[in-house]
Amino acid sequence: MGNILHLDCFGGVSGDMLLGALLDLDPGIFPVFREKLMPLAGDMPCDIRLDRVERAGISAAKAIVDITGSAESAQNFNEVVERIRRAEQLSASVRERAEMAFRHLFEAEAAVHGRPFEKIHLHEAGAADALIDILGTFHLIESHDVTHVTSTRLNVGGGLVECRHGTLPVPAPATASLLRGFPVYAAGPLIERITPTGAAILRTLNPAFHDFPRFTYRRLGHGAGDRDTPGFPNILRVFIGEGAPVVPLEKIAAIEATIDDMSGQVAGYFLDRAMACGALDVYFTPIFMKKNRPATKLTCLCPQAHLQDIIRLFFEESTTLGLRVTEIDRLSLDRTHQEVETPWGRVRIKIGKLNGEIVNYHPEYEDCAALARTARVPLKRVQAEAMAAFLRSDTDER
Repeated sequence: MGNILHLDCFGGVSGDMLLGALLDLDPGIFPVFREKLMPLAGDMPCDIRLDRVERAGISAAKAIVDITGSAESAQNFNEVVERIRRAEQLSASVRERAEMAFRHLFEAEAAVHGRPFEKIHLHEAGAADALIDILGTFHLIESHDVTHVTSTRLNVGGGLVECRHGTLPVPAPATASLLRGFPVYAAGPLIERITPTGAAILRTLNPAFHDFPRFTYRRLGHGAGDRDTPGFPNILRVFIGEGAPVVPLEKIAAIEATIDDMSGQVAGYFLDRAMACGALDVYFTPIFMKKNRPATKLTCLCPQAHLQDIIRLFFEESTTLGLRVTEIDRLSLDRTHQEVETPWGRVRIKIGKLNGEIVNYHPEYEDCAALARTARVPLKRVQAEAMAAFLRSDTDER
């Protein structure tokens, strides 16, 4: 198993901060890194340097991509991708990740400006320095044999930022679009702490968010941003090491109501409606309320995107006058299906994988029940045969 990379984003994230921090893990790789990335500048005068600077008293690596005399015109997505694909000195997986990051960036700009994707042209992000930041980051992650990425919550900063389209609030519109669904906060002096390039890389990495993962780190690096803010270092800190496999956390909502005056028929109807509205799970818990009344605690788990629909459903279809809503972390295995052959027909096996390894499996009830009814054999016999067939096939594959 490869390494875990943990990003401590208390000071923000940008392309140059990521490059600096990842190079700081092993500065000796910089000459080879520079040789591989320099061709991305094309015919433009360019220099890539790794300096050391101080940010609020902390020494950090500063990755500098110096492109002088450039009058590069705006580029659309296909033009950027063409430059990425020509970078054959980098691996195919690095180029694929970079292409995905730029796709995220173009999609965010299209959403912000309300224009078709193919009509969007990037200026700053389409330039050679952004290509070097993005391709360089993914190349370094690959060089460090990183297979899992985790991150703290993201400090977006605050205040205003000067963009090509004018003075805009932090986070800038494209950055705000790219960070949807990620846990964010604002702290420290009012500056832009997460750039669109940094946000596009994060969106592509899709890290699991932890204050700190359970792992043993061997090295740490510090990458500096452009600002030196007294008392609050503008740096990104990264840790690399080994640990237990990381299961991505998903933020979902738990909605609860305690009800003592709703019939079972209405409760069953509510369950069906909630599942149709996007709920992940609905369940009833018997409880006793005031005046010793038997009652039901109605709990619904749902994605944040469906929260308002489910809240409305509670008030329309149940008898509750109030709700409790809690944000919780959900962990779930990757799920696939595999069909196996039994003496009575085919059965799907539900398979749960943790980081690619099978850790759970069970035959689909509906498949087994249908075969048991048709063949007039006990259900548990069909289930046992399906499990045996799956275990035989798994052994044969290994």
